[in-house]
Amino acid sequence: MRKLREMTKNIWFGVKTCFLASKLYFFLKCLVLLSTTVIPLMNIWLWKEVLNGIMIRAFETVLCCLVEYLALKLLIYLLSQFDNYVNKRYQDELQFYIDGVMIEKTSRMDLAFFDSAQMADKVQHARNNFNVMTEITWLVFDIISEVVNIIATLIIVC
Repeated sequence: MRKLREMTKNIWFGVKTCFLASKLYFFLKCLVLLSTTVIPLMNIWLWKEVLNGIMIRAFETVLCCLVEYLALKLLIYLLSQFDNYVNKRYQDELQFYIDGVMIEKTSRMDLAFFDSAQMADKVQHARNNFNVMTEITWLVFDIISEVVNIIATLIIVC
């Protein structure tokens, strides 16, 4: 239970820090993740309509649904390219934020402390922890998105 609490606390710290680094890119990333959750559900609905249209011989409906499906495929491609752009810009913003925090924290230390080799190790360890934190944050959102997809797919299929 204690380990689970520590993991939750670390994940919350990562989410909070990512939000503080750049609110704009945080919301854009959440919007992209929400879109990647909704679009597959729309694809399932479209294919259901295509199959129903074939069964009742409503070929106009089938053609319209297939055009919408192709438009969604194009949207998915454009969304993935936009996601790559947001990821790169967001990583830059996170790096600037982390560097600012590190500069602020180290500026309060006594100059004699910087002469030790332990300081370089501590700074490197802290920087590596920030890299892990930024990666785990989006992993959590991806997991939530996939769970929502699975539940919604089961509801649609049933």
